[in-house]
Amino acid sequence: MAVYEYRTTYVSIRYQTEKEGLFIKRELPQTTPDISSLDEYQNQMNELGRAGWGLVNVQPVLRGIYDIPQANHAGGGAISYSLTDGFYLFWMRQKEAEN
Repeated sequence: MAVYEYRTTYVSIRYQTEKEGLFIKRELPQTTPDISSLDEYQNQMNELGRAGWGLVNVQPVLRGIYDIPQANHAGGGAISYSLTDGFYLFWMRQKEAEN
């Protein structure tokens, strides 16, 4: 009978910081992922695959963003949205026979 072992790992996603304004720069809400942050995702998959782990599932982890722009503190104009903060990766492999 085959016996399996399981493992979870996490890969976070960074987002690009963009600014607007001619004289007074303010940060815009982060919405564009930094694609280079996904290199860690690929590296992790390759490393665990070489060690015999098979990817079973991937679950995104969301982060809620709530932002009140500085100019709108007096009333209204709040922004809220969710971003993918990262991914949980679920792995399994067949356990080696114990003597």
